[in-house]
Amino acid sequence: MNNILKWFSNKPSDNLAGILEILNEEKSLSKRHSIIINYIQKLLKNSNEKFNPRLQSFFKEHGEMVNSICLTCIFQTDHKYKIKSWEEVTDTFIALIEMTQYGQINRVEDLQIIAKFCLQDGNRYELKHFGLKLIMNIVSYKDILVMPFDIFQAAIDLGLFGNEGTGVIRREILRGNDDPKWMIQIKEVLNKVPGKVLDFKKNIDFVPENDMVKEGIFMFRDVLVYTLIGSFDQDQVNYIDHFRKWLLILRKSYLFVLYPDLINPDHLGGFKNCPHILHFLIIAWICKFAKHPEISMHMFEFHQDRELILGIIEKSFILFNKNSTLSQQNALKSYEIFESWIQTTKPLYLKDITKEQFSLNIIKHIICIFNYKNDTSKNRIEICAKSFDLLRIFYDKFPENVDFIKTLLLLCEILYKQDKCKNLIEVLSSFILKVMKKGVINNQKGFKNIIEDFERYLHIWANEYIEIIENWKNKTFEISEETDYGVYSNKNQLKYWLDFIRILGNPLEFGEKAQNEWVRSLKDIISDLLEKMVSPAVLLQCFLTDLSKLILEGFESTQLISLDTLCLLYTKSTYEGPSSLQTQHLFYLLSVAIKRPYLEKSVLAHSPKLLDYRGNHVLLKHLIDLANNYMNEGLIFIYRIISLPNYYKDTTLLTLDNVKTTYLSLKNDIFNFFIKILSIPPRAKALEAFTVFLIEEISYENSPFINKGIEILLNICNDTDQNTAVLSLQSIGTIAQILPSYQEYILDFVIKKVFDEKKFFTEALVIAILELILSLLMNLKANTNKKTLDLLFGKIAKLNELIDSDCKLKTYIDVFLSFLGFYFLNFPIQDNCVEIFDSNMSENFPSKEEGHYSLNNNTIITLYKDKFVIRNEFGKFLWTCSSYDIFDGENKTQAKDKLLSIFENSKLSLKIQENPSQLPASPALELLISFIHSNYKYSTRTYPLSIHEDLSDQIHNFVKLENTPNLNTKPRPPSSKSSSLSQIFIANLGLQTTLDPIPTSEKLSIALNLLDKSQARNQIRIGILYIKPGQDNEKEILSSNSSSFSFQEFLTKIGRVVELTNYKGNLGGLDPESCGKISIAYTDWEYDIMFHVPLLMPTDKNDNQQLLKKRHVGNDRVVIVWSENWKEYRQDTIITQFNLVNLIIYPLEKQLYRIQIQIKPRVVNLEFGPLKDGMVVHWKVLPFLIRLTAVNANRAINIRQMGIYEKQHMLRYKSIKEIIRDSGIEPKFVDKKTVRQSFTHFSQIQNKDILRHSTIIS
Repeated sequence: MNNILKWFSNKPSDNLAGILEILNEEKSLSKRHSIIINYIQKLLKNSNEKFNPRLQSFFKEHGEMVNSICLTCIFQTDHKYKIKSWEEVTDTFIALIEMTQYGQINRVEDLQIIAKFCLQDGNRYELKHFGLKLIMNIVSYKDILVMPFDIFQAAIDLGLFGNEGTGVIRREILRGNDDPKWMIQIKEVLNKVPGKVLDFKKNIDFVPENDMVKEGIFMFRDVLVYTLIGSFDQDQVNYIDHFRKWLLILRKSYLFVLYPDLINPDHLGGFKNCPHILHFLIIAWICKFAKHPEISMHMFEFHQDRELILGIIEKSFILFNKNSTLSQQNALKSYEIFESWIQTTKPLYLKDITKEQFSLNIIKHIICIFNYKNDTSKNRIEICAKSFDLLRIFYDKFPENVDFIKTLLLLCEILYKQDKCKNLIEVLSSFILKVMKKGVINNQKGFKNIIEDFERYLHIWANEYIEIIENWKNKTFEISEETDYGVYSNKNQLKYWLDFIRILGNPLEFGEKAQNEWVRSLKDIISDLLEKMVSPAVLLQCFLTDLSKLILEGFESTQLISLDTLCLLYTKSTYEGPSSLQTQHLFYLLSVAIKRPYLEKSVLAHSPKLLDYRGNHVLLKHLIDLANNYMNEGLIFIYRIISLPNYYKDTTLLTLDNVKTTYLSLKNDIFNFFIKILSIPPRAKALEAFTVFLIEEISYENSPFINKGIEILLNICNDTDQNTAVLSLQSIGTIAQILPSYQEYILDFVIKKVFDEKKFFTEALVIAILELILSLLMNLKANTNKKTLDLLFGKIAKLNELIDSDCKLKTYIDVFLSFLGFYFLNFPIQDNCVEIFDSNMSENFPSKEEGHYSLNNNTIITLYKDKFVIRNEFGKFLWTCSSYDIFDGENKTQAKDKLLSIFENSKLSLKIQENPSQLPASPALELLISFIHSNYKYSTRTYPLSIHEDLSDQIHNFVKLENTPNLNTKPRPPSSKSSSLSQIFIANLGLQTTLDPIPTSEKLSIALNLLDKSQARNQIRIGILYIKPGQDNEKEILSSNSSSFSFQEFLTKIGRVVELTNYKGNLGGLDPESCGKISIAYTDWEYDIMFHVPLLMPTDKNDNQQLLKKRHVGNDRVVIVWSENWKEYRQDTIITQFNLVNLIIYPLEKQLYRIQIQIKPRVVNLEFGPLKDGMVVHWKVLPFLIRLTAVNANRAINIRQMGIYEKQHMLRYKSIKEIIRDSGIEPKFVDKKTVRQSFTHFSQIQNKDILRHSTIIS
């Protein structure tokens, strides 16, 4: 009784003997059945494990009794027992199923009868489900019995899925028998409960035709799931044996029907194509056991099992249908399975093959997807694309597999025989190229034979789809990235690489479109390799034959690209020197090409660099004729030959027509070309080239062309296009610097014929005219025509009347006049004598300030005890009172009279034109004169001026004496010679009639200090790099400490050598303590240039980066590069954000130099000159032109980056005016009539061979 209480209180006793005591035959069947069912259910619920040892023990010991009771209840052989509910039937079936699953199978005949009647057509799914499970358990343990197997095989009516499923499985075994009484009663209770709803998963897009089909699908799924549950053997679950057993059973049953060709290809019957839904279930089944940790390791152990599973998965691709979502899912899922098997790192037990062979077998099973016939739908293409993912995975793991290459060839043949599908062909071609690329990099044996196998297919496809050619190019780029560049040093080492280049076959057999793309791609490949510093001579050896054939036999458009490519190789090979045979071949190709109208322009475009090969000079005459037809290309060509006539002179020159002439005869042709191109807008580039041509002529003193050329330039100065006129004025200024004999003529022409009232309202043009005039006046070495200067000042006066007082041009005119007034009374400017432009005042001196005065709205005078300082737009200058010989009067009145009488002194002889204000008395002027007179001390000059000395030395020594007062010397009698410094002071006084005192304040002191830090000239830093032969990286270049003699001579010509410790000019950031002893500098009246030359800086052996040198040259915006290396200089050689413009000089023949100009993208389209990219110039003019071009490039960068460019004296002028205005002094304005009258005539005096000019502006 206690046991029963424990049972019904959900605490079953572990004492089975106690339970069996009440389970005796004397008890009612119903009671005994109920207790058994409850016990089994409790054991099932209390265990989460598949294998329940207590349940196994129970069935093993009492299976017969349980089987008997359950069968009695089902068959209802006990008249006292009657089925009460479907739940009772369900529990009974579950008990039988669980018992048989644990191998306790008694009364097999009765069990199979139950299963048979449960599986009959027309029964509900619930009955079929139980019957199927029961028969599967019987078959699993009694597989030798025929009847259970036949029932199992007939359990699912595959005929529901198509007629092909009938006639193979004996379905009649389940038909033709009436239901026995027990089955009728079971159905009756079943009909009282609602039917089970069979729902498909959401990812199955399948709608069955009827419920029977749906039931068949679920039953088939149950069969497949059953194979994975494992058999219960002793105290564990045996998965692998159970799976193998059921795989064999399925092979003999359902799989035989669904895939007869995989089981027995000779057997007739079964499905030709497995239904998609059933195949879907099988693929899902394979996916599950593939993920099963125990089954997956052993499922491929035997060949028969392996081939069946792989074959079934392959069916996913064979059965693919673009209109079936299920088939698409099957294919995608199959790819996932295959991919997991290839990539798995888990051990696979394979008895007869290796993992590599197994993976290759998988690859072979996916090829069938490419038998698309006429189906090239998007879905098909996407599925095929997945195949290539598997191919890539396999190849990445097993790159040396030769059979894989054969599989690829098979795939090529499959695609070749079908209608072309662009997407698939492109993807396959891309993958083949990837495989071939790896073969090149790894130098695989037999690579050439492999390439030949694929060449046939790739050639045909590339001709059809040029995207394949693009892919081939990209793969070649990748090869160059992944290959040691040392390989490219010798053609013999490029065997495999050249095989890959030719993998697409003979380009001459392509159509025009493909041929063009192939040659264009080859050009890109070659350009890329040249960019990576691969030897152009080696590449020339590799491609000379191919490109030559294309030039001679290809399509017209292809000939053009081929010619461009070959010319590129020849131009890059100049320094390595192609063989004589190669240069002769080049001449032959050019002589053929130049006679073809569609190639002549290209020949002309490449000729500048190809003329480095002397043999091509035969084409010169013909090229000049072409230059007149193609002006843009012709101008670049003229850049190259400008220097040839003067260089070779009367040397004989043959033409293509075998006519003899001379190089000198080309000069007329060049000059005529310039006349023609300068008549056609726009003229900018031609003007700069023409300027270089004239400079060359000047250096050789060829007067006829100089005279005509200058006349042409002067006439262009009046061009209606403002930019052209400005550029022409700048060109005239450049030429005038080196042509003194023409300066007076040019000045006269500009003032009379260029500077007219029509241009007064064109600000940029007027400024350019005034800059040229100022430059000419400052450099003039001959007497200037007085009438011309009178005309100049008259025009300036007229200009003053017409323009506004606050415009930029008015400011420029003020500075222009002040400049003339200040310097024409000072030292003459000859031979770029520049020391006078430097402030001669030391930074600090102890004297106390005694007053400040404003003069002329743009000058500030500061008085000290015995000296005074003048600050104006041109600098800061110091004089001692002892410098003024004119102030030798005995008293203040006499001194004043002396000063005023200077205007009537014969030394200056100024003619005043009705000057309305003759220096009237002014308290400030009286005070200044008194100050000078009271502090005046006589001094004796200890270093007399010598007219035989160099002018710059005279100036230097004279200024030094003037600024060193000798207060202890005895007074000396007044000298008859007036000091030049006195003239400076007088000039300043003469510019304004009044002198205004400026109140001293802290604000004024700060402003003056800031002003003193502002330079009077434009300070520029320019880098100069030297590159030895073979140097191509930053470390090697910056570590150099020696150079060729030519470079050293170049340094002395581009500037002058200065000692950093003593140099008072622009140091450009160089520290005299650490940057070496000397450097190169250049100064003129506008610019103060310091050249950063790493070669002259100390080399730190412990610093690989040479940071000291790079700190300077790496921060320069403009760098001059002297390169003696055969490789062209790369813009990124020096890694820096600066070096925006590189001016590269390449030595050619003796004393000829080619110019290359590199501009960074940050300042793209930057325009400057006169040198242009590709020009060849002679040594005579190289330093001057390269310096001028560097200065102009720096100026152009300033304008690009800041939008404006103002010279330093203009900035100082504005600052001084602002200081005077902020001090409360109103600017002096004079009416137009007074201004007109204020301009005096220019007079001249001459002291021996030193010419002095003076002008006074009231």
